[in-house]
Amino acid sequence: MDYSWPGNVRELKNLLESLNISSSHDTIQMEDLPSEIVRGKSSGNRGWEPEPGMTLQDVERELITRTLVQTRGNRTRTARSLGIGIRTLQRKIHRYGIDPKIGH
Repeated sequence: MDYSWPGNVRELKNLLESLNISSSHDTIQMEDLPSEIVRGKSSGNRGWEPEPGMTLQDVERELITRTLVQTRGNRTRTARSLGIGIRTLQRKIHRYGIDPKIGH
């Protein structure tokens, strides 16, 4: 409840869908949550925000990279979380030179 949910309802919806697929429990456990959500609660972290002067490409690259880390490199979950298709994600990973094994 203390997490700021910078992605608002869409971020929450995507997280719940992802946890529903990946969790082996009947209820969501604290250890099922991504680390930034847990850290956000304990540290008062409001989440990542773009810095002034960043280009849209810089922001997109950072968001894709952070989402890949959050999903432990799962491209399907990353694409779903970002609201894009898997092929679009793969093109962007290639375009931005993002390590495809990030998050593993």
